[in-house]
Amino acid sequence: LDEVLQSIKIEVQNVQKNENNTDVVIISTQGKTIYKADFYNDIAKELSNKGIKKVILLTGKSSYIKNGAWDHVEPALKNNGIEYILFNKITPNPNSYDCDEATKLSIEFGAQAVIGIGGGSPIDSAKTVAIMSCYPEHSTSDLYELKFAPEIQNK
Repeated sequence: LDEVLQSIKIEVQNVQKNENNTDVVIISTQGKTIYKADFYNDIAKELSNKGIKKVILLTGKSSYIKNGAWDHVEPALKNNGIEYILFNKITPNPNSYDCDEATKLSIEFGAQAVIGIGGGSPIDSAKTVAIMSCYPEHSTSDLYELKFAPEIQNK
């Protein structure tokens, strides 16, 4: 790939309402913990500042809409000039075929980052897709059957 695919891992650790009835969350992203409301726009702005203009979003079939995340994620990406493609086929205990399909979509779209929205399965799948997008000659099964190991890059 011409550009290194980056994975932004977002874990919502705690959601509370402040005095204005705004969601205030504690999140972790790439080792950085942020305590604040409206973190969606901050993450999109950080991606944009790093030159990331295309992302793939991985999530389950409908929870991202039911829990209201989509109402914040989509405008944040659009407001920061980030194109996206949505892969909403992640199931609990996802299989390698879903990750391979998402990887192919990511590469075809030219995604520069992978975002997982949801719990463990979307987050783990996003990490897998980020790795596999850098190794299109391999399948997800190759990774988890230890047929190859990604190179570790120090930054």
